[in-house]
Amino acid sequence: ACCRLGVMDAHGELKVISLNIWNKSGPWPRRREFIRRELDAWAPDLVGLQEVLRLEGRAGDAEGDQLAELNQRLGFHPAYAKATEFGGGLQFGNGLLSRFPIVEHTRIALPECDSGEQRSALYALVQHPEGPLPVFVTHLNWKLHHGAVRQRQISSLIDHVFRLAPLDERRLPPIVMGDFNAEPDSDEMRFMRGLTALDGRTVYFTDCWIFAGQDGGRHAHEGAPGYTFDSRNPYAALAHEPPRRIDYIYVRGPDRKFRGEPLETRVVCNAADPTDPLDVLRLRVPPLRERREDIPRLAEHFLAQASIEAGLEPKRFAAAALAVLREYAWPGNVRQLENVCRRLAVLASGRQIGVGDLPAELRIDTPTLRPAWSAALADWVEQELKGGSEALHARAMAEFERVLLEVALTINDGHRQNAARALGVGRNTLTRKLGSSRKRKSG
Repeated sequence: ACCRLGVMDAHGELKVISLNIWNKSGPWPRRREFIRRELDAWAPDLVGLQEVLRLEGRAGDAEGDQLAELNQRLGFHPAYAKATEFGGGLQFGNGLLSRFPIVEHTRIALPECDSGEQRSALYALVQHPEGPLPVFVTHLNWKLHHGAVRQRQISSLIDHVFRLAPLDERRLPPIVMGDFNAEPDSDEMRFMRGLTALDGRTVYFTDCWIFAGQDGGRHAHEGAPGYTFDSRNPYAALAHEPPRRIDYIYVRGPDRKFRGEPLETRVVCNAADPTDPLDVLRLRVPPLRERREDIPRLAEHFLAQASIEAGLEPKRFAAAALAVLREYAWPGNVRQLENVCRRLAVLASGRQIGVGDLPAELRIDTPTLRPAWSAALADWVEQELKGGSEALHARAMAEFERVLLEVALTINDGHRQNAARALGVGRNTLTRKLGSSRKRKSG
């Protein structure tokens, strides 16, 4: 989103852009050039960026800092605050590029609420010619069902805004922008506009789109939705999520001098890359769950790409790990698979990624999907029966029990008590069954 704000008694203007750059997902070199062209064309004064990657100790180095990479032509003043670390020194966070000097900045940690996602906000005090300008850039939890988490994060963020940027005529009204991952009618966004109470309080920030939004000749008050996540964009289309407005620029104004009044707001950086064929927008790309045969190939590609970009030794997936990836439902579609592979590239300790290295949610059995081993078992049973095998049930159960016991012992370094606990049986039962299994094997 791009917003023009009045900054001095309704005369002078400030142009602000907020953009989630999606880290290095997709064809990053081509997307990077597209973003640079858009920034050149719009000539903003402030650019708030989300999902910015940076290698620790590489600030200002375009090879290891996406903020510096996008700032090469602008030459703006940068500020950065990490949200989370992926390991190997790779950070993921929020950034600000400012035409005006940044006199101070800090990282604000937001509540995680046991969601598995670490989020933050960047606070920066910009020295604008008309006075100090407090700016906040944030990126909240992305999952559709995390509304309660986002409410906690919004409430915490507003606490910091009130503390760091109290209303004061010596300062310009604070700007709060970013990817909030919430629709305008959600409680967390209604709270920002004074329409819903959170924690027994209400606040009011001006939503620049509602105040002055324009899209294709239509205005926000005429029903223009201002979608910032739109399936017409071929990169967004891969997520198979409904179009909606999730990116916002808020201002705690206008104040009594009319500073901070939104003059015009537009959705920017939303066009398909002109190097893409137009008919890419008319093709239906099936979600991953409908094309499981592509998952291993995509996973290997994303893992190799992430290893190269992070300057790490190449890694490979073990066959069992690929089987788990193939059977997972992937509600976040290709984007989720790519993010998982990027994390594994820096977090997995060995050169081969096994099942134990995968995120916990991928290893949980999904009742609607048949596990990979059961598919292999079905193939084996079919072959045995077609070959005239008899007494197959007893033989299959004995083999299943033998594998179960031996793997449990191997995983637990031969410790029978721990193996029995993992299997949910008594130690004596495990010893008895293990003895019977070995007798059958030797016989």
